[in-house]
Amino acid sequence: MANIIDLSSNQAGIDLSKLQIDGAIVKASGESASVNPYFEQWVDYLLAHNLMAGAYHFAIGNDPIAEANQFLAKVKPYLGKITLALDFEAMAVQKWGSAGAKQWLDYVSQQTGKTPFIYMSASTAETLDWSAVAGKYPLWRAQYPDNNTGSWATPWTDGKGQGAWKSVAIYQYEDMGRIAGYGGNLDLNLVELSKADWQALAQGNTTKTITQPTKENSKMIYAFAVQNGTGTFLFDGQNTLAFTGKNAKAAYDHYVGTYKAIVGKNIPNQIKTQAQFDLWDKLYPVKYIAFN
Repeated sequence: MANIIDLSSNQAGIDLSKLQIDGAIVKASGESASVNPYFEQWVDYLLAHNLMAGAYHFAIGNDPIAEANQFLAKVKPYLGKITLALDFEAMAVQKWGSAGAKQWLDYVSQQTGKTPFIYMSASTAETLDWSAVAGKYPLWRAQYPDNNTGSWATPWTDGKGQGAWKSVAIYQYEDMGRIAGYGGNLDLNLVELSKADWQALAQGNTTKTITQPTKENSKMIYAFAVQNGTGTFLFDGQNTLAFTGKNAKAAYDHYVGTYKAIVGKNIPNQIKTQAQFDLWDKLYPVKYIAFN
């Protein structure tokens, strides 16, 4: 188990080095692309100090896929290092219902190979039909016993269960929390996962999305770059792939080496214009696969 906080621009000026925490989940996106100007700063600190790091999107009830893409654009550099989460509350509950939340979760999972958490109140978990969600996506549940300012403690629940979920992965049990090193209110959370489990969720199980080269499918496989861009993409006949993480180059070299060994020639290379890539990305959205 671990004690973590969640952070948004409401905590501007917080000095994480003064806090005794096991990690934090940081708001990445929501109302606008610049919703939290401290996102990178805080996530970089958490990762540099070997703390549990996550990112969440605050759903506002617009198109779930558009909101998911906004989130993915923000977290892309950190995929494979942080956990992902959907903050499902307020107007999104009315506009999306559980079906819209599932659409967001499924899309983010398909694009990243990760399994996001979903955050909601205890009443939302108990009243909506989550049977199509609970089997895959872990619950981050909010429920507070009172309005008193508290510190790290054992979470309180009303004993009514959590709807379709058999268990809770993260309890947010205080929204007026106070801990040493910061003078304002904080959301306090108890994570019912080990650090290894947390890291496994961050890394995901993405290698299964790669179609390995064979002589039969070799005509569909190629590499490409984008004019004036950085990095190289692979198309495996079904998916556009981009490798991230400290072992990304080794993974790419292994793939193209396997292609050459099987097909007997170097993998074909192309150059796409930015306009071509933008259209391509709509047809075959890039899946970022972390190799750490």
